[in-house]
Amino acid sequence: MAEKQTKSDEKKKPVEKFRNHSVEAAVWFDDERGFSVSIGKSYRGENNEWHRVNSYFPNELSDLLDVVKKASEYVLAAGAKKT
Repeated sequence: MAEKQTKSDEKKKPVEKFRNHSVEAAVWFDDERGFSVSIGKSYRGENNEWHRVNSYFPNELSDLLDVVKKASEYVLAAGAKKT
């Protein structure tokens, strides 16, 4: 007999994601703590495995600024709707 899955068992997903090339910002919401944003970059390594890092080359900084701006605008707009 299969057990019923509870909310704590479910993998939490971001409420929104913004991507520019390999740089991604994910917006999260928690009822107790509010919004948070995680930022990272994905790339495939030599063994064709995906890796996630949080360091950027100079030519990626405009991509980083873009996703941070979009995430900030989303959080500010969403926060205004919640009040």
